[in-house]
Amino acid sequence: MTKQLIYLFIISLFSISLFSQESNHYESLFNVGNEAYSDGKYREAEQYFLEILEADYESAKVYFNLANTYYKLDEIPAAILYYEKAKKLAPQDPDIQFNLEIANQRVTDKIDVVPEFITSKIWKGLFSLFTVDTWGYFSIAFLFFSVLFFLLYLTLNNIAFRKTSFTLSIIGFVITVICYTGAYQQKNHLTNQSSPDTNGEKLFVLHEGTKVKVLESNNDWLRIAIASGNIGWLKKSDLRLI
Repeated sequence: MTKQLIYLFIISLFSISLFSQESNHYESLFNVGNEAYSDGKYREAEQYFLEILEADYESAKVYFNLANTYYKLDEIPAAILYYEKAKKLAPQDPDIQFNLEIANQRVTDKIDVVPEFITSKIWKGLFSLFTVDTWGYFSIAFLFFSVLFFLLYLTLNNIAFRKTSFTLSIIGFVITVICYTGAYQQKNHLTNQSSPDTNGEKLFVLHEGTKVKVLESNNDWLRIAIASGNIGWLKKSDLRLI
């Protein structure tokens, strides 16, 4: 048992030693990359920083310096990508945020975020609760009750019952209209959705450096949304994950 503990201790020390050597190696690469950057040797600096990242030594500083390198090389999309990666690891860093904003100003696509009113969000949330068929069934059911209460209103003699029947008939009709609208909106939404096809309709054009949100994946395609609210499909090979 004692020998086993000694072996484990020796192995642990050996592992720590290897880790320390690797850390020193990549720290040295980082410093050499910074020197190359300072000397204006940006391609050389790029190779040093990429070598660190390819070894899974991820850090905000490496991403940030690599982004600065690409900015100097006038490769703005790559610069934005690595600024975003750096921001994920250090979201409060003011230098990263400032440089990212500067790089974003050089992107071709200037997309303004369309504000969405709270009422619009509520309506969209309501209509997305059920499928087209479910909304259709609801509209038929409430239309039936609306007609039934209206017939009761016409045939009953009691004034109080007639008022109640008429009120319920109006409420049923209003709900019928809402359900029909829900069915129409859902059908319209499904009909207008684009499909992942190279021969499909081109909805809008994006340039390198534009940030998008991935909604779903379909084989080699990704359904994406941009800040303006437009939705479409792009090939996976055309995107880089932040």
